[in-house]
Amino acid sequence: GVRFDANHGTTSNGERNFATGSGIPNYETDERAYNLVYANVPLYFVFKTNNFYEDPHFIFGIGPSANFLLGGRYKQEFSSGANQNARLTRREHNINIGDVRGKDNIRMFDVSADAFVGYHTGKNLYLKASYAVGLLNLAPDGDADNTMRNMSIGISAGWTFGLSKKNNW
Repeated sequence: GVRFDANHGTTSNGERNFATGSGIPNYETDERAYNLVYANVPLYFVFKTNNFYEDPHFIFGIGPSANFLLGGRYKQEFSSGANQNARLTRREHNINIGDVRGKDNIRMFDVSADAFVGYHTGKNLYLKASYAVGLLNLAPDGDADNTMRNMSIGISAGWTFGLSKKNNW
């Protein structure tokens, strides 16, 4: 299948305190937020309790997912100052997708390891909890000192249509 996820992405914070060569105290703070939209293509290996057509039953799944970033928004608040005099810079724009550090915000492709557990009530209603962890470094031109990874936790409820109660065996 294909799943579309509109995620409130990560929020990262950084702070640095230091002194100039003449001993004047300085500081910098950097806050960033990503709101991302992905198309995910999972390949699940699924186990269902009971026989396939018996209700209710539990569903367990595990497998990889190929994830394609479709777009999103990026916000940054950067402040710096000396002697309590702060300069604040705010930026907000559409996310730049690519692999060039300093120009792009995030890479387009990720592979994740996914798992879920669900319960099908037998009345067409199902409930599901899922977890996924990204396996690739999404930081543009990333290395061991510059990493960013996806991780998601979700719960969902759904309704299945057109299920036949006849025995298809």
